[in-house]
Amino acid sequence: MPFFNERGVILKIIQSLNQNALLVRDDKENEFIALGKGIGFGKKKGDCIDNKLITTIYSMKSTVQEQKILEQLKDIDETILIMADEISELAKKDLSEELNESFVFSLASHLQYSFEREIDNDIPLQPFHYEIKYLYPKEYKLANKAVNYINEKYETKLPESEKAFITLYFVNGLKDSTSFQETIRLSQILSDIVKIVEEESHQILDKNTVNYSRFIVHLRYFLFRQLQQDNPNNKEDENILELYESSARLYSSQRKIVQKIKQYLLEVHEIKFNHAESFYLLIHLIRLLDENINN
Repeated sequence: MPFFNERGVILKIIQSLNQNALLVRDDKENEFIALGKGIGFGKKKGDCIDNKLITTIYSMKSTVQEQKILEQLKDIDETILIMADEISELAKKDLSEELNESFVFSLASHLQYSFEREIDNDIPLQPFHYEIKYLYPKEYKLANKAVNYINEKYETKLPESEKAFITLYFVNGLKDSTSFQETIRLSQILSDIVKIVEEESHQILDKNTVNYSRFIVHLRYFLFRQLQQDNPNNKEDENILELYESSARLYSSQRKIVQKIKQYLLEVHEIKFNHAESFYLLIHLIRLLDENINN
């Protein structure tokens, strides 16, 4: 079904970007990038286009945005642009929020890079990749669907690491999302904390267990709260403090890890947390490390 088929709206070509993408303008001088298979074939500046051929259309809200997208499109293969647009359409069926106007072009730019480099299915995952599916389960599920779709339809073999990367593009592409930099920062903090736990406990954590998932989810919400508040609530509850101290005496190894995590967050990220958070973190570590040993 055409994305844009309002009756009486005439779109004229400003610039043909490739056979599947056009920069167009309506009669009110609004500019758009229109996508559609073969929409630009045989077309030239000033021609009117058949709106029924448009599958997706993006409003150019500023000259800066337009120039940025046009710059991206110069180096993107037409097939990859259509591929990114298809992924966007797939995602819209499962998302309750809208994707921003630059999502397709940012994703296409990333996919272009992925296909240009030598794809190796044994490429090592980045440290935070294991945490991504617990941090953003909805977006990871979409990314998994997208990678499978690309590999099946286009008979290629995107590596496992692409699921994490595409997840981050989904997270950043949501209109009300935090910045891409903040998303990466949160992922890196979690990766660093997992590394601290493994080094201090002398264990390699099984990242497929329920307790590992719960541990990461707990950290996610804790870090979200801390990063989004200018003045986090660090008031101490005497009852929680007593509970923490008594539990910590029984589990001195896990307490040491909690202290290491607190030190790292304070020194590197200027994040503080109180004894209540220490207690909850301690409980998760007890469950996580006990299960890891038993397995």
